[in-house]
Amino acid sequence: RISYIFHQVFGRSLNTVGSFDGLSEDEIRTTIGNANGTRPALFVPEISFDILVRRQIRRLEQPGVQCVDLVYDELQRIAAQSEP
Repeated sequence: RISYIFHQVFGRSLNTVGSFDGLSEDEIRTTIGNANGTRPALFVPEISFDILVRRQIRRLEQPGVQCVDLVYDELQRIAAQSEP
């Protein structure tokens, strides 16, 4: 059952989260431009990368918490069944 939760429930919910959902090209350009200031950049500045990635990672929190809750409930059920 725990394997099912990880592979089916959690996997399906992660697949629904697109890697660029909620990020437009304008937002990416603006974030990079704000990190660079007036000088042009050859590479993506680390600070703008961090900002964009953190925002996308926050979107994974809800599916992760849901998975933890389901596994916890399953472990509670298993523990209750193994008590004499």
